[in-house]
Amino acid sequence: MLHVNQLVTSLDKQPNPLTGQINPGQVACVLGRNGVGKSWLLRTVAGLTVMRSGSIEGPHDQPQARWCGYLAQTESRLFPMRVKDYVLSARHPWLAWHQDYRPSDHEYV
Repeated sequence: MLHVNQLVTSLDKQPNPLTGQINPGQVACVLGRNGVGKSWLLRTVAGLTVMRSGSIEGPHDQPQARWCGYLAQTESRLFPMRVKDYVLSARHPWLAWHQDYRPSDHEYV
């Protein structure tokens, strides 16, 4: 479950605090005109930008890297990767130090 309570991002033009919840199995969509802060909101939920106030909570028994992922609209990589390898890299939070990918990780991808 993702719970956002009275979230105010660091985006100057955010008009109101945001409160909402997404339960397991639900799908959510963020809609709006260009430049209104959709990506900024998602970056804040992912922990990539600072929030001014409020709270963001995910599953309490898992670190944020296991329940939250963010894929930017544009990217700059230092070295080329195949899409499969890029998606597979999201499995890192489930691996132990120096552990190689398991067959189940490849199945998820």
